Amino acid sequence: MLAAGHKATAHPRALQTICSRADAFGRPAPGRRVGTRTEPAREAAYTACVNDDDVPSGIDLRLPHVAHAWTAEADVKRPYRADARALIAERVAVHGARRVLELGGGPGLLAEAIVARQPVDYTLLDFSEPMLALSRQRNPGITCVLRDFLDPAWPDGLGTFDAIVTMQAVHELRHKRRAQLLYTQAHAVLAAGGLVVVADHEPPETRVRARDLHATADEQHGYLGGAGYRDVETIATFGTLYVIAARATR
Repeated sequence: MLAAGHKATAHPRALQTICSRADAFGRPAPGRRVGTRTEPAREAAYTACVNDDDVPSGIDLRLPHVAHAWTAEADVKRPYRADARALIAERVAVHGARRVLELGGGPGLLAEAIVARQPVDYTLLDFSEPMLALSRQRNPGITCVLRDFLDPAWPDGLGTFDAIVTMQAVHELRHKRRAQLLYTQAHAVLAAGGLVVVADHEPPETRVRARDLHATADEQHGYLGGAGYRDVETIATFGTLYVIAARATR
């Protein structure tokens, strides 16, 4: 038990010692039933972990049936996602990117839109092998890499890219406070003047866990600027989804 007023600062890899519901990255332990809890139950699970401010996930995308269900429902729940993907693909094409890295690419839907727009050398990084399997099926020509961007070594050996894109994935950091570090790491593997495009959701005002997990568009501007990017701008919004573009300064 922590002393009153003391706030734990455990790394997400140690979160399992604080909250048994989650693995070291704040995600549910593999094999646990997922996707069945009500929102109040999720809030209760979050409250049980307040000694560490990482936000546990309510689902485990490393499980094949969960990855397939998420993929089947994603565009049904948010049909505007297709418009966001088309816009990102257009921005990458206009930039003239030849080497593209996607962080948290999931089932490869954004990769499909970008590759269809122009030939690119595409690398997709994700922590879920079932998601990578879906990506390979959808995009046979891309490179899929099993890594978690919570691991500080995620950029190792990837090379340099003309553009880095990420859609509805930065919140998998399990707390928005890690976003600036992620963008700093991404900056190191971007070519001079390289493009970064970030799409994610505004947090619902009524959910404490969502406000810790999801950064607002304004917060994202601050994180990107702090990580050394220039020309940061919100280029579109679709429902609660914002799309932000920026360029590497070097």
